Amino acid sequence: MTLTEKHKEEIKRFDESMRKEIYTLREFAGDWGDIGDPSMKELSGFREVRNSIKKCLNKGFKNYLN
Repeated sequence: MTLTEKHKEEIKRFDESMRKEIYTLREFAGDWGDIGDPSMKELSGFREVRNSIKKCLNKGFKNYLN
């Protein structure tokens, strides 16, 4: 899994023989869009990204296990 569509495409180009599907974290959760890089943001930006990651993981695993 990746956080952005760009990262997903870079991985696919790096190893075109890869037979496993690659998803963004939001795709895993059944949503769309990227989770942005908080590196140039205040603490609140990091918290927002952390919360997005947690939400996607919880939703994705719930969907995956059902």
